[in-house]
Amino acid sequence: MRGRNGDGDQCGRLLGRCDSSVQGLWAKVISVGPLIRETGEGPAVGADAALDSRRTAIPAAVRDLTNGLGVQCVIDGVGDAETMKTGIESLCHGGRLVILGYTQDRFALDPRKTAVQELEILGTRSGGRDDTAESIRLVESDTWVPVVTDFFEIEQVEEAHALIRQGKNLGRIVLTFKE
Repeated sequence: MRGRNGDGDQCGRLLGRCDSSVQGLWAKVISVGPLIRETGEGPAVGADAALDSRRTAIPAAVRDLTNGLGVQCVIDGVGDAETMKTGIESLCHGGRLVILGYTQDRFALDPRKTAVQELEILGTRSGGRDDTAESIRLVESDTWVPVVTDFFEIEQVEEAHALIRQGKNLGRIVLTFKE
């Protein structure tokens, strides 16, 4: 799972809540992103492992975690050239790349590698009315919990914005007000 500002963590929370018999059939849930602290933060959000994309060669680390096979599915919530390349290199034979997010980047896809490895690439932009209703139900339930990593007093709003602009916030930032 690859996302920014806690999006990948939300996928990890949902996958981590799957029935144990289903979890046993899947590859491990691996959360990947910038600034993910590799000291247990993955399991805290439902993932089996967490990899910091700024400090780790992701495809090699994924292969280490999957006995050399690669993952069955990459959910890419960023969709830039780097995350797409990393995602494809992390897939096993017959794996699937699901693109949820996208940027203005363009990515050159190698058709030979895609065909030889029998890879599937699935893109989605948004859902329909039923998906929106289901999303609202998830947000209302205890299944969807925001990942809040930073709190700032309202007077520190510039510092909070600087953290966002620099891409250094792992999850959501909350501004607090004095009573």
